[in-house]
Amino acid sequence: MITVFLLMLMTGPDRQVSSTNMVFMDLQQCNFYAARLVKTYTNNGGSAEQIMTRCVPRQAKIVLQ
Repeated sequence: MITVFLLMLMTGPDRQVSSTNMVFMDLQQCNFYAARLVKTYTNNGGSAEQIMTRCVPRQAKIVLQ
């Protein structure tokens, strides 16, 4: 088992989770894409209060073939 980071994107006033299915092996890389998602959302007319991103650690099993 290894630790990966799941990027969660929550939008709207009630913070509904949008499934992005983005998983990263590195926390800094996850944080980079989280910041880019917020910046893109606000540049396209959304407000910063209506979007939230989080990098959540999860355990994953890697299968080598």
